[in-house]
Formats: sequence, structure tokens, C-alpha cells
Amino acid sequence: MKRSPALVFLLGLCTLGLYLLFWYNRIYNELKELGGKTPTGNSYGFDLLLTIVTCGVWGIYVDYRISLTLDEILVARSMPAQNSAPLVLVLDIFFYVTGGLTYLATSAIHQDIINRVYEQKA
Repeated sequence: MKRSPALVFLLGLCTLGLYLLFWYNRIYNELKELGGKTPTGNSYGFDLLLTIVTCGVWGIYVDYRISLTLDEILVARSMPAQNSAPLVLVLDIFFYVTGGLTYLATSAIHQDIINRVYEQKA
């Protein structure tokens, strides 16, 4: 489903990240629909639990895997890969170390790529 990356960012900001819990759940479902699997091979609930237990470190891996999964989906549809994994990894690590808001940016980046897949699909 197409969503505005700016709206994902703003809703995440206004809800102090609570919207992203819903957003990630939807993204897991969409990635499974588009690519046949979730980013890590786990359910959303299990990855959320691992993220909580590891104090967010697993979430960095999840975002990295989302980027790689999106690239696989793009390539499978003869679209150029976005190679967002390095940027997402740097932004997530920066957020983890500084407590900044870069995790909102990674969600917006992922949403923009997903939108491109849906635009090509239509």
C-alpha cells in the first residue's frame, strides 16, 4: 500500500514512535506478500520481542534486512536496487548511540522504496 514517506515520518514523530509499531506490522505483511517472506524469516511479533529483549539492537538488524529484502523485490521486478542498507545501518546506529530521531528517517526511506514497487506494479 502506498503511503506518504513524510506522513510516516510525521506520524512516527507525533506519536513518539508508537505509529511505527503499526507501520512495521503492515510492512512485514506487505513484504511477505511482495517477496514471499518477512525480512528476517520471523514473524513481526517475534522480531518485536527480540527488539525489546535486546534493547533495540535487533531492530537495527531488522531495518538492515528490510533494506536487503526490498532490493531483492526490486531486482525480481527488473527495477534497479536502491542499496539503502548501508545508509539505513548508519542512521539506525546513530539513533541507537545518540537517541536521535534517525529511525524515523529509515522508515520513510523504506516507505519510499515500497511506494516505487507499488507504482511499478500498477
